[in-house]
Amino acid sequence: MSAATLPSIDNQACTSWNELDRDFYNKLPYFFQAKQAEHLKTWSIWSKLLGERKWDQNMGSTGKVIQKQFSPVLRAHAFPNALTDSAKKDLVITRERSTSFAPKHHKFESPMFNFLPSFQDFLKNSIEFTLENINDQVTRFNDVMARSYVFHQSRYLMIPGAPGDGVLTDAPWGAEGNSAGTAGKTNTYLGAKLNGIANVGPLSLNAINLACSHLDDQRMRPFSGSELPNGDSSPLNSMYALVIGSDAYNQFMYDPFLLEYKQIDLNILTKGFKGNLFGRVMCKLEDMPLRIKLDSTQNPGAAAYITWPAPETVELNPNADNCGETIPNPDYVNAEYEVAFLVSGGAPYEMLRVGPPPKDFGDMPWNGRVIMTDDVNVPCTDEGGNTVWDTNKYKEYLQLISHLTTGIVGTQKRGILPILFRRFRGARNPVAA
Repeated sequence: MSAATLPSIDNQACTSWNELDRDFYNKLPYFFQAKQAEHLKTWSIWSKLLGERKWDQNMGSTGKVIQKQFSPVLRAHAFPNALTDSAKKDLVITRERSTSFAPKHHKFESPMFNFLPSFQDFLKNSIEFTLENINDQVTRFNDVMARSYVFHQSRYLMIPGAPGDGVLTDAPWGAEGNSAGTAGKTNTYLGAKLNGIANVGPLSLNAINLACSHLDDQRMRPFSGSELPNGDSSPLNSMYALVIGSDAYNQFMYDPFLLEYKQIDLNILTKGFKGNLFGRVMCKLEDMPLRIKLDSTQNPGAAAYITWPAPETVELNPNADNCGETIPNPDYVNAEYEVAFLVSGGAPYEMLRVGPPPKDFGDMPWNGRVIMTDDVNVPCTDEGGNTVWDTNKYKEYLQLISHLTTGIVGTQKRGILPILFRRFRGARNPVAA
């Protein structure tokens, strides 16, 4: 049965657990796959922009990418001898370099569902919604993982308003970051840089133009027609991609350069890409971009001065009408800084496409696939009123689980330039840096 022909589960009625086992339960894997594919098309950004590298069984816990290197161009002039004289010659040497990487994994699971309450509505209201929820979290986690890796691994960092063209050549790179902010581009490094720049600028057209020039200087090519998968190649042909939040994109209409010259083409294009800047850059909007909020109670030299607020939180006030609702995190909404990424073509980073597990483990929830399981322990009460744990042998409980196997490798870490800029809204944008 294909996912395309699978009936909707909304109105499935089951009169017994055996019927659920026989009919509905057998259809759920196809439904789960269809829902997961739907989320990947909608929310995945970085996996569409980056290349892909297969990782399969028996390939070990770490890998190495061997890359051929063209000989450098070592002259600004060329003066060959006349045909009547002996010819000069160049020795062309093909070199190799290597990059190591390792696949990663992360697990997701739902609370346990009890089968007895709400016998028929349980499937529609709980299982399907939880499936959507886990798929959303898995897809976003994979995208955020790639973005985090790119930010910390990138060779350079641009801060509009910094001396020169704003590109920092001393940015830490090559090491993965961590949640504490003590590795990669550390919180201490970022805090010192932001505190040391008198006027950190917005993401202006001038800053984007300078960023394009930087990638040109680094010999990083724009996308060509066949390099972007999933049918999105056409809008990015011969252009760089700018992964950007809607706030910064909305500010372009107030950009001083645009208001003065008005020749910039900002036509909205198809397939999720919009904002043709200079004929060189196409924007890809990210609904939850990477943001930084400063803690003014901390010393700028302290790691705690830099905070990375989560995009969303939960209303926990028991007296609020919306108690329990997922809401925007005020710290995220009010964050002073944001990070955009200018991406070149040629797959400067590659996402790992991890193959299936060994055949003896074929039922594993592998590669983020969501499965429903009754292999859980359940709490029971003994005669003395004590809580003890027992197996789910009466099949009263279910749980949705997912095991994401993923990874990313930087093959050309000069190929993506993070741009850390000050956020502004509305027409009060200062003169662009």
